[in-house]
Amino acid sequence: MKFIYLLLFFIVYIFDLHYFGNINYYITLLNFKNIEFAPQLPFQKGWFSNKCEVASATGTLKLTIPILGGRNQKALLKDVRIAYHENWRHRHLRAIETCYGNSAFFDFYFLEFENLFKKHFNFLIDLNLHAHDVVMGILKSNQKYIISEKVLNHNEVLFSKFYSSNLNTQNFKLKYEQVFENKNGFIENLSIIDLIFCMGPQAFKHLKKS
Repeated sequence: MKFIYLLLFFIVYIFDLHYFGNINYYITLLNFKNIEFAPQLPFQKGWFSNKCEVASATGTLKLTIPILGGRNQKALLKDVRIAYHENWRHRHLRAIETCYGNSAFFDFYFLEFENLFKKHFNFLIDLNLHAHDVVMGILKSNQKYIISEKVLNHNEVLFSKFYSSNLNTQNFKLKYEQVFENKNGFIENLSIIDLIFCMGPQAFKHLKKS
């Protein structure tokens, strides 16, 4: 697996842009010195462009951003607009607070998320880019990215829906102590949010050594 990702360092560097991507997404992403994000990729319903998964007291909790035009639209990711007919920002923030209020590093990082959710983004891609910037700032990563101007297919992009369903890109096993592990057992491959609040400054080292 390590050898495969060394090869990918030289071959593939274009990523789908997720909303607080999962741990395997960030393990893979951090294997690259410079990356591209692909906004000119068709939006796929049920994918991680507008949702993430965190650990709650009852198990995995999905946080989904509502979008204008519904989940069946055929727009490119760059053209997908966020819907504000419901107060999803408040709901996501309160969910993060409820899920991680007792985590070791909640007081260190919650303000970063609170500040993000105070902002109004018209387009999903702008929110996702800002969310990624928040994550990389917390991880203290100096990795750079650019926005690809190419119109792409899913099989050309790492962690797109088609690519991830046809290639085995998610084999990493990263173990750490989770907030509700005594109730739910360890839940693999949650949003990077989980690792940040549970591991704090050690999160980056855990991602890089996997």
